[in-house]
Amino acid sequence: GTLKFLGIPVDGSKSEMVKALKSKGFEYNSEYDLLIGDFNGKESFIGIVENHGKVYRIAVFDVNRCDDRQIKIRFNNLIYQFENNNKYFYIFPNDPIPEDEDIHHEIFVNKREYIANFRYNPLYGNDELRDKLINEAVEENKLFLEEKKDEKTIGGITYGEFYSDKDNYDQLISSVVRLKVIQMSNNSVWFKIFEYHGEYYIGLYYDNLLNKPNGEDL
Repeated sequence: GTLKFLGIPVDGSKSEMVKALKSKGFEYNSEYDLLIGDFNGKESFIGIVENHGKVYRIAVFDVNRCDDRQIKIRFNNLIYQFENNNKYFYIFPNDPIPEDEDIHHEIFVNKREYIANFRYNPLYGNDELRDKLINEAVEENKLFLEEKKDEKTIGGITYGEFYSDKDNYDQLISSVVRLKVIQMSNNSVWFKIFEYHGEYYIGLYYDNLLNKPNGEDL
């Protein structure tokens, strides 16, 4: 499914997105071409990026900046919120920032960037598609297991043990479905810590990768 921001598809024209967000109580500032309003409990600037008449990015920035201790809590809390939301999944785990980490030193001396990445789950709210992918994975692995009959082991487990062990088989099916979901996912949500004069804020991006520039203008 299409990535949504506050229930609005990240697609269509910028003017349509501005209109939809204004209807949700956001105010548009024409001087800066930004909207301002409450998002996830924080006063936020909302920027809309368009490519060839279609929105491909919603950018959300904290209006108010905070100190290094507060930004760690905010960053870690966002990771927790996304990890516990069925609309999203991650390809690689996003590590929280340790409480004793000196992020000022890491950013300015080690040039480290604090970024967390998630993908929008195309199976969210789509049980029919989920069942279809599971059935495909089962069929594909019937063939896989038939081909392995003459081999003694699968990943260190004997063929007979693997085939009779429901946990192993379910794990295999789950892994295949996850790979299919990753290949299907065309939507990314990611966030980053920014620094400004010794204070910090979060930039959060909702990207519809289907509408992203891919060099077509070059």
